[in-house]
Amino acid sequence: MSATIVLDSIGSHLDSLKTTIGWSLLVSVVFGQGGLAAESHISALGMTIAMDHAFFVAVAFYTFVNLKVFILLGRLHHLLRLLSDGCLGDGLRKMALHPFVANPFGYFVHGAPWPNSAGPGLLVAVWWLANCSLLILCERFFKLYVGRYPPLAIRAALGLLFLGFLAVGLLSLREMFWIDRYVRSRLGVMDATLRAELDGKKRLLFVLTLGGIAVGGAGGLAVVVIL
Repeated sequence: MSATIVLDSIGSHLDSLKTTIGWSLLVSVVFGQGGLAAESHISALGMTIAMDHAFFVAVAFYTFVNLKVFILLGRLHHLLRLLSDGCLGDGLRKMALHPFVANPFGYFVHGAPWPNSAGPGLLVAVWWLANCSLLILCERFFKLYVGRYPPLAIRAALGLLFLGFLAVGLLSLREMFWIDRYVRSRLGVMDATLRAELDGKKRLLFVLTLGGIAVGGAGGLAVVVIL
């Protein structure tokens, strides 16, 4: 397959990832604000959603987003495999220089200051924001409507929905690290210098990802305490 076609496809996949995460961020804010304001309806995704349905709509939307991100990352992984050793560097530059702020591969940029490598942490933080909005909607659902359902049955259903959302999110995170590992393994053979540079950023990547988890986790804890 032509390297030009593969490189163009890498750019298109990153564009799609940017759009998907951007919409997810916007919807998270709308759902979270609607839940905190205890509104009877929430307007999102071009629809007016009753509060007793909002949690289920939100978790379905977020699970779909997580699944799409997982598929996009998996396709990026295999697109890199289609590149020859001579074109792999072009593929990495295509990924690193994409203007997506939460780009999980922006840390490939040579000599960049640490904020330019914050993409993986920002991506995790966006996921946690979605999780916080789900916690808000779940709590609001229980406060307003749980009397209509058997508590044990509805709690089990909500728990399964949360687990599905979490599982797909973790698969996406795993795919992100698999891409990183694959790139390092190929560079170890063809470009030891670049491999050494990327190895030097491993600790920064780990710290920034943990930072995204910590910030998001703190937000989730704050939501639980407030509500």
